[in-house]
Amino acid sequence: MISRQRGHIVAIASVGSFIPLGRLVCYCASKFGVHGLMESFQDELCEDGLQDQIFTTSVYPFFMNTRKELISGLARINIVGRVPIFTPKLIARETVNGIRRNKKQVFVPDYMGFLLKRYVHLPSEVRKLGQTILFKTKLPRMME
Repeated sequence: MISRQRGHIVAIASVGSFIPLGRLVCYCASKFGVHGLMESFQDELCEDGLQDQIFTTSVYPFFMNTRKELISGLARINIVGRVPIFTPKLIARETVNGIRRNKKQVFVPDYMGFLLKRYVHLPSEVRKLGQTILFKTKLPRMME
C-alpha cells in the first residue's frame, strides 16, 4: 500500500472497545487493542503524509447474530429484546458504505458512536450504574 500510495485498512472491532465488562475481559481487551491499533495506523499514515492515499476504517458493531451460543448467552442474561442484535449482512453493508465514504469509524447502529464517545468520559461509578440498568442481572463468570 505504501509503495502504491493507495489502499484501505479495515478492522472489525466492537462496542466492547468502549465498554469494559468484567466478565468479558479477554474479549474487551482484544477489542480495545483493535481500536488502538487502528488509531495508531491512522496516526502513522498522517506522519508519513499518506492520510489522503491510504485510509483506515474501524467498525464498531453492537451485538451481531453470528453464533447460536452468543444469542443463548444473551437470552440467559435477559438482554434479547432489550438491545438491537444485527445480522452479519447488515454489518457488512454498513462496513462497505463506510469504506466507500472513507469514514474512519463506523458504528452500528450509527447513534452508538455519539453515545459511546461520551460514555468513556463518565465517572466509573456512573458507567457501572448504566451497565447494571442495561443488563438487569449480574453477568455470569466466563473464566474460572
